[in-house]
Amino acid sequence: MTKKAILGLFFVVFCMVSPLWAQVQVTSSAGRTAEEVVNTMLVGNGVSVSNVKFNNITTTLDANSGAQLGFFTNNTNTFPTLGFSNGLIIATGDIQNALGPNYDDGSEISVSNSMTCPELQALVSDELYYPAVLEFDFLTTSDQVTFNYMFASEEYPEFVGMGYNDVFGFFVTDLTTNQTTNVARIPNTTLPVSIDNVNDMSYSQYYHDTYNSSYIQYDGCVGPLAASFTVVPCRWYHIKLAVSNAGDDLYGSAVFLQGQSFSANGTSTTVIYDVESLPIVVQDCNTATITFNIPEAVSTPTVIPLTYSGTAVNGSDVQTLPSSVTIPAGQTSVTLNVVAIGSYTPDTLILDIFYESNVCEEGNTISIMVCKNQGIEISAQNVYFCEPVDSIHVQLVSGACGEVEWSPSDMLTDPGSLNTGFNTEYLTPTTFTVTAHDIFHCTSSTVSFEYAHGASFDDTIRATICDGAVYNHYGFNETESGTYTHYGQTAFGCDSSMTLILESFSADAAIEVGGTDLCDDGYVELTAVTSNANFQWSNGSTDPVLTVTRPGNYVLDASDGPCHARDMVTIAPCPDEEIYIPNAITPTNVDGINDFFQVYIPSSLEIVEFEISIYDRWGKLVFQSTDPNFRWNGKVKGKFLPSSTVLTYRIILLSRWHPKKIYKGTLTIL
Repeated sequence: MTKKAILGLFFVVFCMVSPLWAQVQVTSSAGRTAEEVVNTMLVGNGVSVSNVKFNNITTTLDANSGAQLGFFTNNTNTFPTLGFSNGLIIATGDIQNALGPNYDDGSEISVSNSMTCPELQALVSDELYYPAVLEFDFLTTSDQVTFNYMFASEEYPEFVGMGYNDVFGFFVTDLTTNQTTNVARIPNTTLPVSIDNVNDMSYSQYYHDTYNSSYIQYDGCVGPLAASFTVVPCRWYHIKLAVSNAGDDLYGSAVFLQGQSFSANGTSTTVIYDVESLPIVVQDCNTATITFNIPEAVSTPTVIPLTYSGTAVNGSDVQTLPSSVTIPAGQTSVTLNVVAIGSYTPDTLILDIFYESNVCEEGNTISIMVCKNQGIEISAQNVYFCEPVDSIHVQLVSGACGEVEWSPSDMLTDPGSLNTGFNTEYLTPTTFTVTAHDIFHCTSSTVSFEYAHGASFDDTIRATICDGAVYNHYGFNETESGTYTHYGQTAFGCDSSMTLILESFSADAAIEVGGTDLCDDGYVELTAVTSNANFQWSNGSTDPVLTVTRPGNYVLDASDGPCHARDMVTIAPCPDEEIYIPNAITPTNVDGINDFFQVYIPSSLEIVEFEISIYDRWGKLVFQSTDPNFRWNGKVKGKFLPSSTVLTYRIILLSRWHPKKIYKGTLTIL
């Protein structure tokens, strides 16, 4: 008899697994034989099996017969009470019922079969409904067999002691003595594990309340527990792993069996993979490490011969592997690394490694899946849209897609998929970065693209314009009052309309100078000529006629709405206006006449700059002032200059109306 410890889990590549990574994952056994299921996931070290069947079926299971048996995977952080990363699940109904979250107090996906199980029926008085029974013969290399399990049920907690006692059992029969024992017992008792025997009130240390959990549908779980029993090495036994509804066909239950835990202490192998814990070897990606173990160290080297077969060729599809491995003296294990190489067709091969155990005169075979690294490539383009959309897509160019990551992801409904929806109606312009990993997590592909909403719009604005000006409206020049509508597209290609309501204003201003003369008549009349009601002179007057008596610049401002107009006239001073400079003063005769020297300047000149300097006969400065209204009394240092003193002066004068002039002359003190 040959043990087929098929650790390749080849079905992973070809089947779809639920993407709810926050829950326990299950895969139906439909399309496989019960023997494949047991050898792939349940059998571990030191055990050989044969005559495997499920519900009396030895051939390939169909969708109905395979619904109650399958595989599960579990992140222990997700379902910590289970404690198993993978294994087999046997359920009273469809195993899909195990998927969380726990949203139903009494969930069950019903199945139909004609199976009976006398061993289970002997444990309960209630009628059994649709038992699920996995059974096989087995032979071990040692005297102890152990496997780990957990029992879960929707009957918890409300139907404890209510006569609806779902039941399960692990019945081991010695084929030599025909003695049968149920090894699914409460630790340190002879009581079977059942709804009524283990719950929150009875042996509660083994019970876990999973009501309202996010990771599993069942309301309560028992375990994990170890089923351990004694056998005679190299003797054939039969085991029946069974679970059933009892009392009704509602409220499902299931048994979880830890992967590769059905084992015995003996010569064995362990295969370790470094790609996401998948039991598969991928080209240019990972290495499979096989560990050959013996129970105890011996004083001489242990040589284990190896033979290779299967569709993968040693030395061509995998790096050349030796004909034997040796466990050194004093040690209990040795490792063998399997590396996929080459380019081959088909993309998936199987490498069978047969090793001689020298126990019970049998050998064992390890089956490893060897896969071609197909890589992955995704692509995406910038997307601009005019109307709100509800989904976003990234194209898978090549390869098989596994895990997907979006950044940012907070506005997405399914950021773990290449195709996702939005959780908000409108999306602001966003640059997305998407990374997709292949199913083996060996390679990845990353793209970035812009996703922007450029909605159509109808825009209306009001504007004003002054007569003669131009208003630019989206590239169109308008000069008159009116309503103008133009059509175009946004930067994203969205049809839009732009309407302009334009109002034109006109402002005019002119000053009409009257016929009077400032020099002859002493005044001039300025008349505002404008069609605008709003006007004002530069002095603040709003009278239509402004009478001016002084020379200067006079400004008229007029306005109409936002438009303004201005006119200015200049009224010049009389041309004969001139300053008067005396040539003598009599400061000492105290008659009050001609006592001071001063310059007489007409006020109409509007002096801007003035300076006078007076010098004695030797050119010494005796007086100076910049005040046009100065008066000098003929004193120097507080004393009058003597009579008959002749002085010279120099005057610099700049008026508003005349250029700068310099006056020179003499002044006599009498």
